[in-house]
Amino acid sequence: MKSKMSSTLRVLCFCASLTEGYTLQENGQFHPYSIRLRALLEEHCKPDPVVVDTAGVSGEKVVPTMTERLDKLLKQSSKPYDWVCILGGTNDLGMGASAEKLLSHLLGLHDRAKQVAGCLT
Repeated sequence: MKSKMSSTLRVLCFCASLTEGYTLQENGQFHPYSIRLRALLEEHCKPDPVVVDTAGVSGEKVVPTMTERLDKLLKQSSKPYDWVCILGGTNDLGMGASAEKLLSHLLGLHDRAKQVAGCLT
């Protein structure tokens, strides 16, 4: 689903190290899943253009900082996103966060993406 004003599909991949593309490779290179997502979307959406932005921060937890960062990214974007892919919570769980609290905050991120930018998640 593309925005009504543009033929370009715009996607934001958002969260922490898995989104940023952290791997355990010795060379320290990151390989975000957004690379493959963009290739698949480009193939599916031909001939329309596709933009996939990656906004992952290694080590960040959903609770308490991601809501503010998501708001800022959505509000500062020069063009609205059609979709936001949210992949988060592994750092929180690894640090002992309760599943109930984490789920509540993840659902809050989805709600914020819809409220702030009107995009799908």
